[in-house]
Amino acid sequence: MLQDKLTEQESRLYNILNFNEIAFETFYHAPVTTVEEADKVTEELDCIKCKNLLLKNKKGELFLLIAKSDDKVDLKLLGQKLGIGNLSFANLEKLSFLNVHAGGITPFCLFNDKDHLITVLIEKSLIGLNEALGFHPMRNDATTIISCSDLIKFIRFCKNRIKVI
Repeated sequence: MLQDKLTEQESRLYNILNFNEIAFETFYHAPVTTVEEADKVTEELDCIKCKNLLLKNKKGELFLLIAKSDDKVDLKLLGQKLGIGNLSFANLEKLSFLNVHAGGITPFCLFNDKDHLITVLIEKSLIGLNEALGFHPMRNDATTIISCSDLIKFIRFCKNRIKVI
């Protein structure tokens, strides 16, 4: 991959991953804006495709839910189960500090969360898997593959709270 093809955000991400000795591999493909489109263009990649939902509760607390792309999520039930009240989708326009576009939320944008406002909710079924996970590397025409343990290492480096659900 040529350095001049990297976005500034992507370059910062890869520097952080390398600094933390986190193994990763990035694959480039046609731009995607939905989970369904991503599943189609990445079906040949050897990884679990994940969806990332940026959520908020009525108190204004922020949550990033990481789940398998084909899992159904009941936001009301999830909020009740965690004791955090009703959850809804967060307005990305008010979260410009993450430096991502609508449909481009990814755990990799957490390095932009300097105040550690986002609590990461990781689906229990992803923990301990030997399979790698696939996420956008701050752009929607690429997928970066990383192990779940390395993802957790990255989130801890970013100093965000993690809850396994």
